[in-house]
Amino acid sequence: MLIKNLLMYCLLFLLLSCATNGEDKHIHQFIAVGYDGYSQSMPVGSRFWQINKNNESATLYAVAASKSVAIAVGIQGVILKTNDARTWQLVKSVPVNNWLYGAIYANGKFVVVGMDGTIITSVDAINWEIQHSGVYTWLSEIVYADDKFIVVGDQGTILSSTDGVIWQSESSGVNTFLSGIRYGANKYVAVGENGNIIYSSDGVKWDRATSVTSRSIYSVAFGKDKFVAVGENGLILSSVDGILWRKIRANISSTINSICYVSGEFIAVGNWGIILRSSDGNNWSVGSNRDQLTLYAIGVF
Repeated sequence: MLIKNLLMYCLLFLLLSCATNGEDKHIHQFIAVGYDGYSQSMPVGSRFWQINKNNESATLYAVAASKSVAIAVGIQGVILKTNDARTWQLVKSVPVNNWLYGAIYANGKFVVVGMDGTIITSVDAINWEIQHSGVYTWLSEIVYADDKFIVVGDQGTILSSTDGVIWQSESSGVNTFLSGIRYGANKYVAVGENGNIIYSSDGVKWDRATSVTSRSIYSVAFGKDKFVAVGENGLILSSVDGILWRKIRANISSTINSICYVSGEFIAVGNWGIILRSSDGNNWSVGSNRDQLTLYAIGVF
C-alpha cells in the first residue's frame, strides 16, 4: 500500500514551493518546472513563456531562489541551479540521493526537504549539509514566516525550526498526507490528502478548518487578502481566513499541482502543462505549455 501511494503521488502531486515565502526580493522571472527536467520561464508582467533546456532528465518538484541564484529539486537528490532562469547546471555535491520535494530560500540559506525525513541546507546552493529532522516520513513542503521554518509531510508530520538546523516535531491533529503550506492573515494554513485543511497561529497548536471537498489539495497561496488552494481534478478553493472555504468554479478537469501569488496575480500549473492565471482568485484564464508536459511547481526569481 505504501508503494502504491508513493507512485500515485509521484504522478499526481506537486509540491510547490513558491520562492517568495522566504525573504522579500526583487522579482524578475517566473520559473515553472516538472516532468523529465522540463522547465520554462517568463518575465513578471509578461504573457510569454520561454522553454528552457538542461542536460538532466530528472523530474523536478520544487523551485526556490535567492537574489542571485535559483534552484530546482527533484528525484534521486537532483538539484539544478541557475543564475538567469534559463540555463541550468547540475549541482554535483548533493549529499543525498532521496527524492526532494520542497525548497525555500529564507533567513540566509536554502532549505530543501524530501523523502525519509530528508532535510539539507546550503548558503550558496553548491555546498550542502544534512540536518537531522528526527523523522523518517515523506517531507513535502516548507514555508518561512514569523521567524521560523515550518515543514509538512506524510502522516500529518509537522516540523518547526528557527534556524533550519535544529528541528522539533509538532502535533498536527491529523494523520493524513500534508502536501502544501502557506502563511497569511496571521496564520499558517496547511493542506493535503482527502480535502484536509489545518491552520495555526503559531505553528505549534493546530486546528482543523472547515473543508468543502474530499479531493486531495496539493498547494496553497495567499494574496489579495485571501488563501487560494488547488488540487485534484481541477479543484480550486478560496478562503479569506483559512478556516471557512468555498469552491471556485473554473471549468477545469486537469489536476492543478502548484499555485503562487506574485505582483498582484495568482499563477497555477498542473498536469498536461496546464497554466492558469487570475487577478482575483475567482476568475481564471487557462492555457498550457506547447508540449503539454506536466508542471509540478512554480516559483519566482
